[in-house]
Amino acid sequence: MSSPLQIWHPFSNSVLDPPPLHVTKAEGAVLYTADGRQIIDAISSWWVNLHGHANTRIAAAIAEQGRKLEQVILAGDPLQQIIAAATERLKERKQVSSGRFTRSPRLEEFTEQKLSNEAGRLREALKSVDPAYGADVTRNVEQNTGAYALEAKRIAREMGYQADTDTYHAWLQLDINERHNSRIIVSFHSMGVDVLGLMAISAWIILPNLSQPYTPLSETPFQFSLQDDETQVKQRLDKWLEDVLLVGLDLWRKQL
Repeated sequence: MSSPLQIWHPFSNSVLDPPPLHVTKAEGAVLYTADGRQIIDAISSWWVNLHGHANTRIAAAIAEQGRKLEQVILAGDPLQQIIAAATERLKERKQVSSGRFTRSPRLEEFTEQKLSNEAGRLREALKSVDPAYGADVTRNVEQNTGAYALEAKRIAREMGYQADTDTYHAWLQLDINERHNSRIIVSFHSMGVDVLGLMAISAWIILPNLSQPYTPLSETPFQFSLQDDETQVKQRLDKWLEDVLLVGLDLWRKQL
C-alpha cells in the first residue's frame, strides 16, 4: 500500500490509495484537518448523518452515562443460552416427529401393498419360466439397514438435500430372484436436520451385473409433510411409485 499508515480502506484500490487525511476534529458536517483545511463530510457515516459530528447534547449524555455505568453484558451466559436453545430445538423436534412418525408408517404400509401387488405379478410370470424363480417384498431387515442408510444419504447429496437417517429411517425392498438377485429399494427418511416436519422418499435398484450396482430410480425425492392432506399424499405417492417401478423394472429387464 502507498498509504503511510498502511491501512486498507474498504472499497478502495490498495495500490492507488492516497495518503489519509489527518483530521484533528469535527463539528456538524465539517471536518478540520491538521493543515488548516475545512472539509464537508459528504460521507456522513452512520449516526452522524442525522446529528452531525460532536453534537453537544449527545456528547453530554454519553459523558453522564459514563459516570454512572459505562459497560454492560447484554449476551448473558452464552453457555446457558446454547443449552436453552438446544433444549427448545429438541422439544420442537420431538413434537413434530411424533406426528411425522405416525404418518410415515401409514405411507410405508401403502407402499408395501403397492410393491406386493407387483411382486405377485412378477412371481407368477417368473415361476412360469422356472419354479425356483420368484419375487417378494421385505421390510426393514436389520442386516441391510446400515448400508441402505448410507446409500440414502449418498443419493440425497446427489439430489441436493440432506437425508437425516439418524432421526428416522425405514425402507422396503422388492426382491426379484431369477439367475441373479435384483432389488428395488424404497427409502423413507427425514429430510435434513434443519427441516422439521418434512420427510423424503427415494428409490434405487441394485443390479448385480452393472458396474454401478446402486442406480437411483428418480431424479428428485418424493416429499411430504404433516400439513399435507394424507389422501392427496397417497395419490401423489401412487403416481411416483408407478414411475419408479417402471424405470426399475425396465432396467432389470435390460440386464437379463
